[in-house]
Amino acid sequence: MKKASTKFFLFAAILIVFVAISFAYELLGYQWPAGTVITYYVNANTAQVANEEDAVKSAADTWSQIYPAGLSLSYGGSTAETTYTPRNGLHTIYWEDQGDNSVLATAWIWYSGTTIVETDMVFNDWHDWNSDFDVETVALHEFGHWVGLDHFPGIMAQSYGGIQRSIDSDARSGFEAMYGSAGTTYSLTLTSGTGGTTSPSPGNYTHSEWTQVNVTAIPDSGYRFSGWSGDASGTTNPITITMDSNKSITASFIRLYKLTIAVSQGGTTDPVPGTHIYDEGTEVTITAIAETNYRFGEWSGDVSGTSNPITVTMNSDKSITASFIRLYKLNLASEEHGTTDPAPGEHIYDEGTEVTVTALPDTHYRFNGWSGDVPSEKENDNPLVVAMNSDKSLTASFLRIIYPPLNFTGEKVLNYSLSQDEYINVITWEANPNNENIEKYRIYQMEGESKSLLIELDANTFKYWHRNVEKEKQYIYALIAVNNENREGDAAYISIK
Repeated sequence: MKKASTKFFLFAAILIVFVAISFAYELLGYQWPAGTVITYYVNANTAQVANEEDAVKSAADTWSQIYPAGLSLSYGGSTAETTYTPRNGLHTIYWEDQGDNSVLATAWIWYSGTTIVETDMVFNDWHDWNSDFDVETVALHEFGHWVGLDHFPGIMAQSYGGIQRSIDSDARSGFEAMYGSAGTTYSLTLTSGTGGTTSPSPGNYTHSEWTQVNVTAIPDSGYRFSGWSGDASGTTNPITITMDSNKSITASFIRLYKLTIAVSQGGTTDPVPGTHIYDEGTEVTITAIAETNYRFGEWSGDVSGTSNPITVTMNSDKSITASFIRLYKLNLASEEHGTTDPAPGEHIYDEGTEVTVTALPDTHYRFNGWSGDVPSEKENDNPLVVAMNSDKSLTASFLRIIYPPLNFTGEKVLNYSLSQDEYINVITWEANPNNENIEKYRIYQMEGESKSLLIELDANTFKYWHRNVEKEKQYIYALIAVNNENREGDAAYISIK
C-alpha cells in the first residue's frame, strides 16, 4: 500500500501563462477499477465561506458527467473527520488550518499496484475562502487527482489561475483514456449450448464502453447450467460483464437423468432408495445392503443379475430395484452313535428352500427318529425333507442294533422216557457276537399275525424244550434277544413240523 499527495500551489501568474497554450494530459499511473462509484463525505468545518459543501458536490458532479459508466463520484453525506486516516474505508473532504500560504488544498491518494483504493482531500483553512479563492474550482482540480490525473495546464495546472468550473479538453481526454467515453461501444455476442438459453437471449448486442451487463443462464427442464466459456469462465450464475472490449460468451448446459432406486423388504441401498439426479454420462455405483437375516437376491428393472455393487452409466432415466431374500437357520444335532448330512451345526438357507436331511448311524446302530421342528407324522422319515419357512432345529437319535441270535434251529422229537408218547420241539441257538448287554431271550409262538410269549430265558441259555406239542401240527417260533434296557432286537424265525 502506497500513498501520494498532490498540492495546489498559489502561483496565479504561472497558470495565466499556461491557459493560452494547448497541452496534452498527464496521468498519475494508477486509477480506479472501471465502473467504480467513489462515495465521498464532506466535513464543512470552515467558517470562512457559506455553502462550501454544495460547491464540492458541484465539482464532483462535473467529473461524473463525463462518463458515469466508467467512473462517477457520489455524495455520501457529512462527516466529522478532521484528519485523513489511511484505509478507514472513507473518502473524506475537510478544512484544516495548515499555516502555509503556498498551498490551497491537498489530495491524498492510497493505491496498491496501479489501482487506487482510497482518497482524501484537505482544504487549507489558512486562506480566505470567502473572497480570495473559489472552492468549486479547487475541488474540481483535486477531484482530477482523485480520478488519476497528474498536473498539466488547464484545470489540472499546479497553480491557481482564477475561477474555472468546467473541465477542459485535455483533462477530459485523460479521463476518457482511463475510463472510456459515452461514444465508445462494444459488441456482446451471447450463445447457448443444447439444453438452455440466456437472458438476454442468445444474439448480438451493442453496449457503451464500461456498461455492466448482467447475463443469466437458464437451463431447460432436465438440464443444468454447467459453465461459461469464451470471454467468461466459471459457474457463477448470473454473471456481470463489463464492456471494455468486444465480448463473446457461451453458456453450456448438461443433460440430467433421474435414477430411481427401490428395494424389497429386508434391505436398503447406497445411495439410499429414492430419486437421484445425475449428469449425463455419470457412472453411479450402487450397493445393496442386506439387513440381518436377509441376503441380497438380485437387481431388476433397468439392470439385472446378482453382482453387488453395480455401476450404472446415466445415459437415460433409470429405475432399479434391489430384492432381498429372507434367511432361516437350520440347527442340526445328533445324539451319540451317529451324525447327519448336512453335518450337525447351524446352516443358513433361503426362505422356501427344501432341505433334505439324512440321519447316518454308526456301525451296529440304527436311526431311531427325529425330534424338534419335525413335519407332522414325519418323525421316522429318513431322509427327511424340511421346508425352510422359519428357523428350525432337528435332532437325530440312534439306537444300538440288537441282532437276531445265530443258528436258530429246532426239531420235533418223541420222548420215550414216559409211559405214553410225548412230542417235544427242541430249539437251540447261538449268541450273536455283534450284540452288547444282552440279558435274556424271549421265545414267542406265532399264530398267524399274532404272537404269544412262550418263555423268557436268561442270556446264558441257548436251548429250550417245548413239550407236549402235537405230532402233526406245524409250529412257528420267533427268538428275540433282549438287552439291559429291556429293549427287544430283531427276531429269528424257525418252523417245526
